[in-house]
Amino acid sequence: MFYEGPPSANGMPGIHHVISRTLKDLVCRYKTMQGFQVQRKGGWDTHGLPVELGVEKELGITKEDIGKKISVEEYNKKCREVVMRFKDKWDDITQKMGYWVDLKNPYITFENNYIETLWWCLSELYKKDIYMRA
Repeated sequence: MFYEGPPSANGMPGIHHVISRTLKDLVCRYKTMQGFQVQRKGGWDTHGLPVELGVEKELGITKEDIGKKISVEEYNKKCREVVMRFKDKWDDITQKMGYWVDLKNPYITFENNYIETLWWCLSELYKKDIYMRA
């Protein structure tokens, strides 16, 4: 299984995204032509400081205002909205460039099943004493 990227849909796609996706697609297609089954799953990176800073700027708030001028729930809701703002543009460029990736069943990093899976992975690494020590 090939998990794409994932890009963040809070910004417009650019030519650099087309180039990197072309290279990823090239490798997957090459392996497919060699007889391997290469399933390709699209996904969306929906977290991070750029998203938070963009939302704070858009709302005219700072980190200190969260929980005071705006509830954590409202802030999170706005972040989830903003992070997918340009998803339609990403889907469009994906189709136009002929990039073979499943857009109908993407993994989205703010969904609980994704987050819980990561926590489970970290837990397993810890239990097996496979982790970085500070």
